[in-house]
Amino acid sequence: MGAIGGWARLGVAGGLIAPPLFVGATVAVTLADRSFVEDSEWSAVHRSEVGWPSVVMLGPNGWAVIAALVASGVLVVAFASALWALVPGAPLLRAAALLLGVAGVALGLVAFRQDPLGFEGAASWHDRIHNAAYPVIPIACTVAAALVWAGARRRPGWRRMARISLGAVAVAAPAFVLTGVEPIAQLARYPLFGSLLVWMEALALTAAAEMRGVAAAVRSA
Repeated sequence: MGAIGGWARLGVAGGLIAPPLFVGATVAVTLADRSFVEDSEWSAVHRSEVGWPSVVMLGPNGWAVIAALVASGVLVVAFASALWALVPGAPLLRAAALLLGVAGVALGLVAFRQDPLGFEGAASWHDRIHNAAYPVIPIACTVAAALVWAGARRRPGWRRMARISLGAVAVAAPAFVLTGVEPIAQLARYPLFGSLLVWMEALALTAAAEMRGVAAAVRSA
C-alpha cells in the first residue's frame, strides 16, 4: 500500500470530485443558457429531440459542459484504478472497479456533441459516438453498484456502503427502464443519475476511509 499510496489518494480524490464537478458545471451552464434551452423546446418530463443534459452542450456555453465531461471521465477512471488497488482480495469489488473504469471512458466519449437541433440527414460520427456511449454509463454503474452490494455485505467498514449500493440499484434499475417510456423519459433521468451520482460519492468516501485504515495499520505495524 505504501508504494501506491500517492496515486491511490489522487484517484480517490478524483472519485470525490467527479460527481460535484459534473453536476455543478451542468447546472451552471443550464442556468446561463436558459433562453437557449427554452428555445430548444426541451421538456423536463417527456422525451425531447435532444435530452438534458446533452442539450446544453449545443448551447453558447456548451464547451464548459464538454470540458467537465472529459475531466469527470478522467477522474472516474483514476478512481476506478485506485479502487482496484485498494481491494486486492475482493473479486466482486474489483469487478465493480473495472465497470467504473468503463463508465469513466463512456463519460468522456459522451463529450462528443450530438447533431444540432433540427438537423436532417444521416447522423454524424460524433452524434453516433455520443448516443452509443450514453447508455453504457448508467448500465455499467448500476451493475457496479450491484457488485459492490454483493461484495461489501460482509466486509468490515463497508456494510453501510453495501446498503447504499442496494438502494442505488433499487432506484436506478427501474428508472433506467422508465427512460424508455417516452412521456416520462426525461423525468426518469433525474432519479437514475441522481442515485448513481450519490452512490459514486459514497463509494469514494468509503474508499478514502479504507485507505486511511490501511495507512494506520501500516504505521502501527
